[in-house]
Amino acid sequence: LSPYEQHYSKPSVKLFKNAEEFFGINARNVLFLDDKIENISEAEKCGWNTIHVKSEDQLIKKLQEESIL
Repeated sequence: LSPYEQHYSKPSVKLFKNAEEFFGINARNVLFLDDKIENISEAEKCGWNTIHVKSEDQLIKKLQEESIL
């Protein structure tokens, strides 16, 4: 599911909502990772859990804090 195929570009709430429908997922069950704060902000508007990736070390630490790693 690419933004190009959906005729939307990130950040777009519509793109995130289409992804939910396409994959049959609930927003509460999504963890969205991105390095751009504008994409994070739009995903959060949809109720998605997010991690703003700033570095590999920061991401690993955050995933460990969340008991994902």
